[in-house]
Amino acid sequence: MSKSYIRIALIGAGRWGKVYINSINSMPNVNLSCIASSNTEIQYTLPDECVVFSDWREALTYKNIDGIIIATPPASHAEIAEVAIKGCLPVLIEKP
Repeated sequence: MSKSYIRIALIGAGRWGKVYINSINSMPNVNLSCIASSNTEIQYTLPDECVVFSDWREALTYKNIDGIIIATPPASHAEIAEVAIKGCLPVLIEKP
C-alpha cells in the first residue's frame, strides 16, 4: 500500500519558516510531520500531529519524514544539508 501524501520536516521557524508552514498547511497532499526550532511562538500555527523538536538533529532522525526543508540562517545550511543527504533525505534549502 502506498501513502497518498508527502511528510515534511521543517528546520527553522523564523521569517521564512513561517512562510513554509503556511504553504505546507495549504497543500492537501503534504503533511508537516515535524519541525525543529527554538522559536516557540510558531507552535499555534502547527497541525496537531506535528512533533516539535528543539534540536534539528532530532528532526532528521524522526522516522515519519520523506524530506526536509531548511529555513535556518545561511551559516547552518551546509551542516544540516550534509547530514540530511547522508541520511538519504531529499533537501530543499531556503536561499540566503
